Amino acid sequence: MIFKLTILSLFVLGNYFPLLSSELPIKPSLLLQAVCWEKYKSRNLVYYPWGNVKEENATKINLNIGFSLPTHPFVYYGSSPLQLFEKKFSYPSSNTSSDAETTEEKLSLVAEYDFEIDPKTTKNSLLLLIDKKGEKKLNIYPISLNQQNLPYGAINCYSQHKDNLYLAYGGQKQSLKPGKSVRLNYEKDSTQDIRIFTYKAGKYIESMSDYVSVNEESRGIIFFSSYRNRLRMKSYLFNRLPIESATGYNEMAQQISVVKDNDDNSTID
Repeated sequence: MIFKLTILSLFVLGNYFPLLSSELPIKPSLLLQAVCWEKYKSRNLVYYPWGNVKEENATKINLNIGFSLPTHPFVYYGSSPLQLFEKKFSYPSSNTSSDAETTEEKLSLVAEYDFEIDPKTTKNSLLLLIDKKGEKKLNIYPISLNQQNLPYGAINCYSQHKDNLYLAYGGQKQSLKPGKSVRLNYEKDSTQDIRIFTYKAGKYIESMSDYVSVNEESRGIIFFSSYRNRLRMKSYLFNRLPIESATGYNEMAQQISVVKDNDDNSTID
């Protein structure tokens, strides 16, 4: 008689602990969203929500990551580092008719995210996936989405532009230096057009404007950079969502089949 048991593994890879273990973490280690930094880039990646990569039947989840919108939130319960994999397929030879040869799926490690576990808090971050030049692997640059770093109703603005920028949003005005960041806040009944100025030849010149809408239930991140000597802006918005709706939440770490000894008279419901 064959039945299935669900076994959850804790943070240490290769060590198995039953569901009843008192050390089982109540909260995920990480709550994440991801986006490709380069324009028009996309990646289809795989991750293991419990980090138990070496387990034969470990649960794994697909992530379809684009460049214009961050992914739906997903959680990770394991230890550092979080590993991201890309699928690779090997196909049977075209000149063979053997039924034994089938398409085989393999996973190739393309990125790792190192972090420190806080047993009291689930760390919330946006992961920027940046291509490594000349390689198929990725660098990961995390931006904190924790409430204390990016409150709801706020927009954090980061500049990689070579010149000082001057931002106007509602009744707010902010000066943003290269390599620095500033925060804009939601103002009820105010326009949510953001206007960006540069200062040249003794004059403020409007270089760009865009509509960026946040409220008490949302927040945003804006990046300013240079592209072919022109100002470029990327904005990402995040709505408040319960962690229970995140991909991978309460996913089981592993499912294995166990053959029951016929001499064992115990039963499992």
